[in-house]
Amino acid sequence: MNPSSIPINLSDAETTIESILLIIDVFIVLSALKMLWHLSMNRSLANQSRAFSVQHRYPLKKVLILGDSTAVGTGADRPEDTLSGKLAHDIPQITIHNRAQNGARVRDLLPTLQSIGSARYDLVIISVGGNDIWHLSSPAKLERQLSTILDWTNRISNQHVILLGYSNIGSAPLFTRWLQRYLGHRALRQRDIFRKAAHAKHVKFIDLLTADSTDPFQKKPGVFFAKDGIHPSSAGYHLWYRMMWREIVLNPTCPWKPQK
Repeated sequence: MNPSSIPINLSDAETTIESILLIIDVFIVLSALKMLWHLSMNRSLANQSRAFSVQHRYPLKKVLILGDSTAVGTGADRPEDTLSGKLAHDIPQITIHNRAQNGARVRDLLPTLQSIGSARYDLVIISVGGNDIWHLSSPAKLERQLSTILDWTNRISNQHVILLGYSNIGSAPLFTRWLQRYLGHRALRQRDIFRKAAHAKHVKFIDLLTADSTDPFQKKPGVFFAKDGIHPSSAGYHLWYRMMWREIVLNPTCPWKPQK
């Protein structure tokens, strides 16, 4: 049979293409609506959250906390569930100055440090980096900024600094699947920058993604992520705090330990 003589039903082909395009359009719209809902929850949680600080007249230790919304504790049900809230509970006789800010990037920590002046601390805890991942911060600039910040925090704490690396953003339900893969790749690259900078400055780096053999944020996002789909929940902060507490108390290489 001559191929040119085979009848082609163009209307059926066009209908199939239109159906596929309609499915794609619906998927894009639903994904956009999901992200908009999560972003609305994100703004709501950020507006409600306040950095938890505590002041004692005669503290055994003074702790400075720097960073972004993860250092503020955005997403936790209560201030007591945040990293600083849990630390204050476990070591009652300490002063905690929490200077973290929602939306902060690594570069924003330098003005905060400049505003501190001559204050000195027994320990500095830094939790930052998530915003740099999805704001596509330049890796080269990030490395230079982090190096400067670690030099500064080492100076005001006699080299007693803990740097937390938030790499779970690639699992955040806020983002579509392809964005999760892309941001997850950037998160791993940024983790290497943090680890390298911490090693160079003799700072303890705690990898919040691979401290355990599996990623519970990815396995149980409904448990460990807050309702905005990007910040840790109270359970997520508890998991992070256990990793941090292990370094403060149990690891003999940690440069600072609370007095019991």
